[in-house]
Amino acid sequence: MKCIIRFAYYKPADWPDYSGSITEPPTERILNHISSLATMLPLWTHAIVAVQSGLIGPWGEGHASTHFRCSAAEDGKRQIIEALLDAVPDRDVQLRYPNLKRELFYSESPLTVVEDNIVSNAEFEITDSGYLTGAESWSSNKFPWVSGDNPTASDVLLTSTDSISGYSMKVLAGFSASQVISLTAEQGAEGNIVKLFGNSKLIDAPEAIPGETDYSIYADITFTEGDPLYGEVASFCGSGEWEYADKYLKVPSGKTIQSISVHLMYRNAAQGHALFDNVGITIYNPYSLAVSNTNAFDGSDISRTGHHNDCFLASDTDLGTYTNIDDEKTYLESDTKYTSMVSRIFSFSAGNVIIIFTYKLAFIAPLIGWRDLCSQSNAQ
Repeated sequence: MKCIIRFAYYKPADWPDYSGSITEPPTERILNHISSLATMLPLWTHAIVAVQSGLIGPWGEGHASTHFRCSAAEDGKRQIIEALLDAVPDRDVQLRYPNLKRELFYSESPLTVVEDNIVSNAEFEITDSGYLTGAESWSSNKFPWVSGDNPTASDVLLTSTDSISGYSMKVLAGFSASQVISLTAEQGAEGNIVKLFGNSKLIDAPEAIPGETDYSIYADITFTEGDPLYGEVASFCGSGEWEYADKYLKVPSGKTIQSISVHLMYRNAAQGHALFDNVGITIYNPYSLAVSNTNAFDGSDISRTGHHNDCFLASDTDLGTYTNIDDEKTYLESDTKYTSMVSRIFSFSAGNVIIIFTYKLAFIAPLIGWRDLCSQSNAQ
């Protein structure tokens, strides 16, 4: 018998779980547990097909996490995945969300820059303009927005009291500092990689830290054609220290970015204020992270990092598996030709579970039509 293994700390009795339960320990303790597992797992590799990353969030699915809910915690996720890969050097480690693999490996890839930073006054050192923020190119917004109810200069403003370099942007609860950036055709071109990034520190934090989209560097993207893409975020955890967060996205096929509205966001919070500093948007030339026949069997971390989908065909986004559906599914179609993937089809009405496992599809079957095949299996 062969096994696909996942370790998890928490299995809720009900979902959604509003109990506020801790879902997993901090990174250091998780790494200690993986170190212990590393002495045992190699003895059973003959029976292990793959290890799912697990450990984070309910059922080890990586969402609704206590310690890893924000972009600023990506480094902890990276350490956990690298430790699992080291613990089973001859097996794949599978991630729950396809975009997570790209987030983890883009930062290690040889990307070439089109434009280093398209955000104006990204370090907030220009202080002599007439905007409410006192900073050239930045304006302010209030949430929820009410016509005629405008922010004042004290709601969003520059401060030198606490910063990474010189000045930082202070945003009170319920507000954002905003900027609309127009892109050239070269900058917004199809296939380009866009990196949203910056630093933030939360002061006088409320008992409940706002959600990912509420405390973040938040971007709405307008294309020259088609529907916009809302709510791309580099989110912060609210530790009370300066945190760095970033978010990568790929310009979808057949589209060109016309503009990006970037918001330094701190809304739906009961109290406190957020400081932001050294924010930006970098544009890179197209680069594919999909594993190919040139590195599929070289034993590298990226070649042994596969995928699993616990909600295959459950909704149009597979219950949150995808955020940018077309782009991420196109990436999976390429990456899973040479990496492993497990999909679990769950029928809520019938309570049926079907597990589909694929490995190195380029050598097993053509990828075209695999979703249709799985849909037929589910119907049967």
